[in-house]
Amino acid sequence: MREKLAVVDPQAAPLAGAAAPQTAFTAGQAGDAGCDRCVAELTVAGEEFDRAFAERDYDKFISFFINENATGLGADGTVGMNRDAWGRILREYFDEPTWTLHVTPIKSVVQNCVSGQILEVVRFDSADTTITFVHVTCWLRDHDRWRVVLQTEAGPLQDTEALLAQVAAQQEAAIR
Repeated sequence: MREKLAVVDPQAAPLAGAAAPQTAFTAGQAGDAGCDRCVAELTVAGEEFDRAFAERDYDKFISFFINENATGLGADGTVGMNRDAWGRILREYFDEPTWTLHVTPIKSVVQNCVSGQILEVVRFDSADTTITFVHVTCWLRDHDRWRVVLQTEAGPLQDTEALLAQVAAQQEAAIR
C-alpha cells in the first residue's frame, strides 16, 4: 500500500519544552505481522530518545543504545563504530548550551514487533547556525524495550521539501 508522506513543518516548535510531540508522520507495519501496540511503543521510545537528546540528558540518551556494539554514522562523515565512540562524538552537543532541537517525525515502521525504523527530519538551531538533516534510527526489541542498534544521518539538508519529493518519487518507482 502506498502512503503519502506528511509535509515537514520547517517552523516546528523545538522539542524541549514543546507542549506535545509533533505528529506529522505516518506509522505502519511491515512483514508478516505487526500490531498497533508495537508501533505505538516504538513511537514513544523514539520520542523519549529525541527528548533525552534535546534535554541534554546524556545518560538517558546513551541508555537507549542496545549494547556496546550499537553504531552511529554522522552526516558529516563521522563514524562511531560502537556506543562509546558514538557517545564521545555526540558529547560535544550535550556540552553546548545554545542550540535548540526541532524534530519532525516522517515515518515509523515496525516489522513483526521485533525490529523497526524511525525516519525524521532534525534541525539544530543556534545563534549563528542552522543544521538540518534526515535522521534514521533502527531499533530492536530487547526484553520488551525498544533499543537503538543504529542511528544514521543524511545531510545537511537545505530543502526538506525537495527531500520529501525525492522520497515520494523513490516510493513511486519502487511500486511500479
